[in-house]
Parts: sequence; C-alpha cells; structure tokens
Amino acid sequence: MILIEFGGRSQVIENQQGRESRRTGLQTFKRRQILDAAKRLFVDQGLDGITMRGIAREAGYSVGAAYAYYKSKDDIFKDLLAETITELGRHIKMSAPATGNPTKIITRTFAAFHGYFLSHPEEQRLCLSLFYGTSPPSDEDLTGRVLDRKLLGILGYLANTLHQNSNLSASEAQTETVDAIAHIAGILLLGSSGRLGIMGQTPEEMIDRYMDQMLLRVTRQK
Repeated sequence: MILIEFGGRSQVIENQQGRESRRTGLQTFKRRQILDAAKRLFVDQGLDGITMRGIAREAGYSVGAAYAYYKSKDDIFKDLLAETITELGRHIKMSAPATGNPTKIITRTFAAFHGYFLSHPEEQRLCLSLFYGTSPPSDEDLTGRVLDRKLLGILGYLANTLHQNSNLSASEAQTETVDAIAHIAGILLLGSSGRLGIMGQTPEEMIDRYMDQMLLRVTRQK
C-alpha cells in the first residue's frame, strides 16, 4: 500500500472501500451462481438426490467453494424460498387495488396469492416441497425464522385487507385468512400431484369456489 502524504488518508480509505465493494460484489455474484445452479437442478430432478457436490459442479465451483457460502443444501434452498416469498409479497401488494368496491379488493388481493403460484409453477413446486418437507425451525435456525416472519407478513397483509373491507373483526379476519391459505395450499398440493385431474377438478375451479363461499360469509353484513 502506498501512502500519499497530502490527502493520503482519504486516498487509503477510498482504496479500502473500493476493495470492500469489489469483495462484496464478488460474494453476491458467487451466491447468485450457486442459487441459480440449485434451482436448475431442482427443476430438472426435484429436491431428492440433490447434493452440495452436484450444486457446486452445476455452478462451476469446487465443493469447498460452495461450502464457503452455504453450510448445507438446506441453507441454499431456504434462500431460494425466501426470494420466492419476498417476490410473492411484492406481487400481492402490486396487484391489490388501493380503493374501490370492497368485494373486488378482497377478491383481487387473495387472487394474487394463488395466481402467483399458478403462473409460476417452478416456484410453486419449490414452496410446496420445502413447506411440506421441513420441520419447524429450531431456536438456532435463524433462516427458518426469517422465512416464518416473511410468511406471517403476507398473511397479516391479507388479513388486514379482509378486515378493512368486510364486517369481520381483526380476529375473525385472521381466522378466515388462515383458513383460506390452508385451503389454497392444499388445493395447490393436490393439483401438483395430478390427483385433482382424476377427480375431474382443476385448482382454479376449486379455489374460485372456495373464494366465492368465503366472500358470501365475510360480506354478508357489509
């Protein structure tokens, strides 16, 4: 390092900041490469059988380099899941009308939830595989708790929309929201397995039918 006598201190600081910025940028790039590689493998072969070695090979890195950024395959897929949930929340808020007919506001806001997954089948598979295949997070599982907070944030937004545009109390709106999301998730799970088809049903039809019934309940006295 060359120290410059006049104004040298600021020059050194700027050099350090530049190196730190480049280091951070490189770390972000490598993480992105690893995440994208894991997602490609998931799309091709599902969650089972994917290994850290396979992810590293797909990303073009050594397995040691992959472990430098993620402790396990689970951590990689939790990051992918966090990205999906963040994008889901953004999609719902962008789709929800700010004003207008209360029934239309409820319908479009909740429709944005299941509509996102129906139009993003890869993200739907990822969420269903991870949410239905992992145990509750332990006290040490910070990533899992971040995911829970993100999901609760979306549920809170939906419940608040329902509360503000219906005759329901805040508690009743929370209950209706949890019921609706549980029904929708179950329908999406059955749909992804192909079992709804043999029953002569589609996810869209079943979700629309449930939402019509919910709207009758929540707007009865509005």
